[in-house]
Amino acid sequence: TDRQKILNATNEKGKAAIHCAFEQNNPDIVRALVQSGADLTMLANDDDGSNPFHLAAQHDSAKCIQAVHHRGNDFENLSAVEHQKIQKALDAPNKTGFTPLMFTVKGGFIDSTMSLLQADANPNVQHVESGNTALHFAVERGDALVLKALIVFGGNIFIQNKEGKTPLDLALGATEGDPKGCIKILQEITDLTKKANDIYASAQKLPDIATDSVFLLCLDGGGVRGLLSLQILMAIRNRMKQIQPDCAPLHEHFDYIAGTSIGGLITL
Repeated sequence: TDRQKILNATNEKGKAAIHCAFEQNNPDIVRALVQSGADLTMLANDDDGSNPFHLAAQHDSAKCIQAVHHRGNDFENLSAVEHQKIQKALDAPNKTGFTPLMFTVKGGFIDSTMSLLQADANPNVQHVESGNTALHFAVERGDALVLKALIVFGGNIFIQNKEGKTPLDLALGATEGDPKGCIKILQEITDLTKKANDIYASAQKLPDIATDSVFLLCLDGGGVRGLLSLQILMAIRNRMKQIQPDCAPLHEHFDYIAGTSIGGLITL
């Protein structure tokens, strides 16, 4: 249609209005363009072949990423096709092999990194040439804070790049930022993972759902520390599915669930 042609028309640099809005970090214009039907997966016709999320990442446009994520409704309310397109754009490499998340991590942009992770960007995508994930790039910078965020949102510390090196391997040779902080985080998780595997090996069967007892799951408060509760619940759920793919949902193993503050929200 004429409207789509206007929305997606490119300038002499090969960029459409949606690319320019992300570059200029203007969330109001981004929101208006998206609501009008601008294509968030459109690649700029330039040397890098970047989509709007790449440009947002390079210019630390956290508010623009949030404007897409909260475009008057949430991603959850998009059609399946729209959701898949946006998800693909979030994790797509440009011509240089970098995803938007890799750009924000390399730039040390914590707000934009968090915005992408909250939009469900995948921290385990590997760079086309090096095989590095966002976690590898974080430890190269010695950025312990970003490293923690990536791990909380599902970053896998055991993925090897094309040289066979894990993030811990790179952290051991890093000189920038806070390499000791990164090493401590990665070694602690490695140790905890080994302990978890030992426990898993000794517990190969799910407990039966008892009918003659009453079980209560209680979730503490603590604001952002609720992320820890969520991670524990997710780990238990994932282990249950490993043992028995068709197992009953986690909540069916409890008669009551109670929570304080953020624990109450998790309960709901």
